Amino acid sequence: MLNISGFFDKFLQLSATNDFLKKTVADAIFSVTGFQLDLKDIEISGKKAKIKQSPVLKTELFLKKEKILQKLLELKNETTKEIS
Repeated sequence: MLNISGFFDKFLQLSATNDFLKKTVADAIFSVTGFQLDLKDIEISGKKAKIKQSPVLKTELFLKKEKILQKLLELKNETTKEIS
């Protein structure tokens, strides 16, 4: 039988992975646009990163989406395929 700590280890690994993905998304956005985002403003769902910010910033991200996605590949984040 598994103990409870083994069960919760799965969630700790998921959290660490999401933190890495959020950090790489924030770094890619900063390097392309110059906007610094908090990790709490980024939500990862599957292969999509959702940015919770102003419409002005979201428009800027949409215009530079291809450059941001290319930068994510350079930062070894091959999981995130969409930004909204």
